[in-house]
Amino acid sequence: MSDLSVALAEGKLNIRVAAWCEVEGKLLVCHYQDQTITLPGGRVKFGESTVEALTREIKEELDTTCISIDYLGVIENLFEQKVAYHELLFVYTVELAEKNRFKQTQTEEFAWIPLTKIQDQLVPQALVHLKKTPKTHMINKESSF
Repeated sequence: MSDLSVALAEGKLNIRVAAWCEVEGKLLVCHYQDQTITLPGGRVKFGESTVEALTREIKEELDTTCISIDYLGVIENLFEQKVAYHELLFVYTVELAEKNRFKQTQTEEFAWIPLTKIQDQLVPQALVHLKKTPKTHMINKESSF
């Protein structure tokens, strides 16, 4: 299945998921080589729900499973990174089965960081405000209209 990432004349449309994993005042984050710090997650594939995508991404990136996944919110993220992006980021609170052992790669490293130290560095910045917003989200799959 293809990623829901579409190149358009004006830029790129992305549909992504992210996991807010918080334990004892620490947040699980992903450090990239370019110094970006964000939540674990990735692109949704065509035909996948955002929950299915997040479950897959957690297995791929962290080599663990999710005990629970609860909807937190959506960030409509507009930014530039070589091209203009219009991104829908679906964020879920996640409890992981394994909390201390994650696979690392050459381009990304996962770590638990105190929430008090990470909030100014987290990308996108709107993530730090998401827990204070009302939650509404429905998944609708129909064979036809």
